Amino acid sequence: MQNKLPFTDAVDLEILMMGYAHFEGDFSLFKKTLDETSTHPLHIYPNDHLEKIFDFMEHHPEDVFSYLPPKAKQAVEESKSMLEKMQKNLHDNPDSIEAKVDELILYLGDDPYSLIDAIVIESKESLPFLFKALKNPRLNDPLYPGFGLCAPKIADALKGIQDPKAIPHLFEALLEQNNKNEDALLDALASFDQEARSFLMDKLEQRPFSLESTYAAKALNLLKNADVGLIAIDQLCDSEVIRHPALINYLILLLDHLPIEERASLLEQLLEETHFSDAHKKEIQLLI
Repeated sequence: MQNKLPFTDAVDLEILMMGYAHFEGDFSLFKKTLDETSTHPLHIYPNDHLEKIFDFMEHHPEDVFSYLPPKAKQAVEESKSMLEKMQKNLHDNPDSIEAKVDELILYLGDDPYSLIDAIVIESKESLPFLFKALKNPRLNDPLYPGFGLCAPKIADALKGIQDPKAIPHLFEALLEQNNKNEDALLDALASFDQEARSFLMDKLEQRPFSLESTYAAKALNLLKNADVGLIAIDQLCDSEVIRHPALINYLILLLDHLPIEERASLLEQLLEETHFSDAHKKEIQLLI
């Protein structure tokens, strides 16, 4: 093999990194794990790319880790170091709250609820460790321990504890997460009901409009209350909202929460006093 990386495709490079980060460079174990676990998170990669890497590594005993780009090698080493620290904590302090949260992060099975229950029982002592995990961007990346799957489990634990301190942390995570975790975070936020509604309405009333405004409107749709519909009307009447079509879409969804007896008159007035696109006008008219 020449003194360079044998693959240039970005997907192949990621698979190589996964093999070194999660399987210590043992690609036969990597392949066996995927063959035996149909739900494994690393099945996100196309089979043809996986098979190409597995075949190459089987027939070329040379270690290609040294040929990875410097940043890729650094990320792999950081992932391994992070896992080693979590495993050491689990071994040395298995009954600690931090170890219980680490165990939840690393859990890949279908039934994490006994682990979640153990964390919920600890309640306030668990919160700092749950918040720390929720804020760690590496835990959303499949290269790092937990394969990027911990956010829904953390959200479930916070939902169970029901401490309002979690609301801003869940909302901040919602802004940073990818779509696969969005539903769990929205559901956890909605579980706080009135406290979440107040927080989200405050976000929606802030100016200028921003990504926070859009996610606040999206989350409020899960909190079915007449006040949610009324605040949507107020925001739709702001002339600046026209610059934010995604926000308009979510605000229109909130109009469905208006009281039935007042809805038609409120929406007709809204259409008269504002200037929306034809598509948005049709959506509003369908609610009348």
